Order: sequence, then C-alpha cells, then structure tokens
Amino acid sequence: MRWVITASRCEDRRALGAEVRGVDLSRPLDDATYAAVRGAFVEHGVIFFRDQVLTPETHKRLTRRFGAFGETRSSRPCRSTRRSLP
Repeated sequence: MRWVITASRCEDRRALGAEVRGVDLSRPLDDATYAAVRGAFVEHGVIFFRDQVLTPETHKRLTRRFGAFGETRSSRPCRSTRRSLP
C-alpha cells in the first residue's frame, strides 16, 4: 500500500520541526514511504507523528530503519528515566 505523506512546518513558527501526516507507523514502511519520512526528517530536523499507536516491538522496528540503537552525549536521558532498548 502506498501512503500519501504530507510534512508541514509546525503552526507555531517558533517551533522546530514538521508534522508528518498520512503514515501508519504501526505497519512496516515500504522503501518509498521510508524515503519520504527520512526526507522530511533531513529537511526539518525533527518530525512529529500524531495519534500513533505503537507497541514496543513496532517502535523498535521503526527506529531500526533509521539506524542502529546508540547513544550520543547530547541524547543521553536522565539517569532516572533511562530505559534500555535491545
């Protein structure tokens, strides 16, 4: 199934990123859809998806499309909220 994806700058111009609509993240993304989502991420730096229902497994599957799990100094969560994703 092909998705129609729209990415629009957040309404508050002071906010960063874009909202992506037209994608059901609970299902595997085909290559064309992934390329469109990735392109929105590259263009806007941060992307938001509203009203998605993801299990831990579907969240991991989606995340792996973007690359290996890892940490950087700037993205390390507070110790009290740290969770491990295999």
